[in-house]
Amino acid sequence: MKLLKRWADMGFWSKSALSDTNDSEAYTNGLCIAEVAGMNPNKQISSANTFAKEHPEWESAYITYGEITGVMFPGHATQNGTAIVRGTKYPERCAMILNFLMTDPEMNALVQYGIKGVHYDVVDGVYQNLSEDFLYENFNTWNLRVNDYKLPQESDVVLQGMFDRYNEIAQKSKFPNVNIYGGFTEDYTDYEFERTAVSNVMRQYLAPIQAGLVDDVEAAVAEFRQKVTEAGLQACRDGFTEQWLAYCEEYGYQ
Repeated sequence: MKLLKRWADMGFWSKSALSDTNDSEAYTNGLCIAEVAGMNPNKQISSANTFAKEHPEWESAYITYGEITGVMFPGHATQNGTAIVRGTKYPERCAMILNFLMTDPEMNALVQYGIKGVHYDVVDGVYQNLSEDFLYENFNTWNLRVNDYKLPQESDVVLQGMFDRYNEIAQKSKFPNVNIYGGFTEDYTDYEFERTAVSNVMRQYLAPIQAGLVDDVEAAVAEFRQKVTEAGLQACRDGFTEQWLAYCEEYGYQ
């Protein structure tokens, strides 16, 4: 927390960081020097490409928690998935449309890259953008991405190198290629009041500390600890721990 305050005092991010709603573009616009969480490898590649094009004197680096902790695993199968709303009048028709978008190469390319010859072209098997009106995967329909149809970008070479490195780390973990956290769902019915109170305390007292926007770090941390304890943090911890251990026992994650 003291390090974060030192960075804040040096101007590494805006004094109005807590109220800034444009955080997704702050890094690429040079308004902050780092993002803690919230960035995946694809976003890093996008930032690096933006810098190379608009600010060639800037550099972008990326490090994952797993490279520090040695614990890494693939995303859960439900990530980037598509759900059909339960109340849909014709769910089978929705499923047919999704099936068409993901099994017809021409239609899949149209959704992901736009019109060939207008928005993009393929040179030596590599995607080339032709128009700012429609960029690579401009609809953000990652849920429709199909590896067999996906056109590689020049930056995919760098991205694949990152994934290869992460896979090496994952293979050394206790449960290779298994996201043991992905199948766990917390039921906080018994401590819902405490959980809400803790969440409110975190927003009010912890967020300013994490942003380095407090005068006295020691005093601010002490006040936060007191407030979050009074809010019922222990009840949340006990409730979560009981469920988590039961889940691990059920699936053999010991």
